[in-house]
Amino acid sequence: MRAGQLDCQFECPGPPASLSSVVSFSFMPAITEIELECVGNAVNIKALCAITWFETLDNESTKRAAIIEHFLPIKSLRRQSRVNYLRFEIQEGKFYHYRRYVRVKPPTWEEKWFKFENSQVIALDQGQGDQTPNRFLEPIRKAWAERGIYNIFGGQDRLLALEYISATEDSARPQGKT
Repeated sequence: MRAGQLDCQFECPGPPASLSSVVSFSFMPAITEIELECVGNAVNIKALCAITWFETLDNESTKRAAIIEHFLPIKSLRRQSRVNYLRFEIQEGKFYHYRRYVRVKPPTWEEKWFKFENSQVIALDQGQGDQTPNRFLEPIRKAWAERGIYNIFGGQDRLLALEYISATEDSARPQGKT
């Protein structure tokens, strides 16, 4: 992947050819692989290149919600001519953010927001300079506000988020890494 462009190869599964022998079938969201390039020593590769996605949860009865950041695992890694090539699997209908180290001297990082819909990778930030999740999660927050949900937990721990949205007291903010 070159700086400033999203490029991926699609390997999207379809439904089985015959459903007659299947007792229950639920179509899984389309999954594809995306490959990112980064430079630097591959010893700590997760610090040089990572993709995250965001999960949202809410609880109508407690008027609480949570936004959880998840790191995608690296499916494969290869190194060629001092360039690292990492492959990740992404699913349909999610917002993603990647960060990668693109140049050693001078040190240069690249960050992009994108989503995967209708078997296409869609770049979201298009160089507009806003690199925070707030802009892309704002429609979700507005929908929560319309339903009276204003207490929002953000973090990387799903169990803490579930504990938070099920708590009934305002002071019951979960303790731990967020």
